[in-house]
Amino acid sequence: MNRPVPPLSLLELTDLSDFGTLRINLPAATSGWLLRVTRITPNQNNNKIADIMQIAGFTEVIDAKLRYPNTALLYIEFSAEQFRSIPAVTVETKLKRGLVPANYNPVARTYSGIWDGSFKLAWTDNPTWITYDITVSDRFGLGRRIKPWMVDKWELYRISQYCDQLVPDGIRLRRFDSDLGLHP
Repeated sequence: MNRPVPPLSLLELTDLSDFGTLRINLPAATSGWLLRVTRITPNQNNNKIADIMQIAGFTEVIDAKLRYPNTALLYIEFSAEQFRSIPAVTVETKLKRGLVPANYNPVARTYSGIWDGSFKLAWTDNPTWITYDITVSDRFGLGRRIKPWMVDKWELYRISQYCDQLVPDGIRLRRFDSDLGLHP
C-alpha cells in the first residue's frame, strides 16, 4: 500500500541550518517505507544564491520502551555547539558482581579472619575471583560444564592473596588486577 506523506513546505526546510534535522512522523507500516525526496523548484544558477539541496543521511527512530536485561546502558546528550569535535567520554564503572570469599573486602582487597569456604556476591577487580566467576557461572561462563565442586577454591584463595599483595616499587600498587568487560 503506497500512502504518500503530505509534502513539506519550503518554510519548514528553510528554518534548518547546515546539518539540521527534520523529524517526519510516518504512518505505521508492515513492510517498511520508500522515501523519495523531490525538489519542486529549479536551481537559481546564481552565484549570490545558495540553493543546493543535499541529504546527508537519515535515521529511523523507534519510539518504544525497550528492555535490556543484564545490560548497563549510558545515555549522554549535549549540545554540539559547546565542543569543536566529538568529546571523548570515559566512565569508571563497577558493573557485574561476582562470587568472592565471604571474608574478603574487595574494595580494600583485604581478608579478615579464617575463610570458611563460603562466598558472597561483590564487585572485584581481583583476576582470580573474576576467573572463578566466569568458570562457574551458568549465564555467561562455563557453569554448565564446570561445577563449583570441580574447582579447588582453597588454591584460588591462596592465589588471590598473592594478586592482592602490594608491590614495593615506590608506587605501591596491587600485584595484579583486572578490568574486564564481558559481552555475552
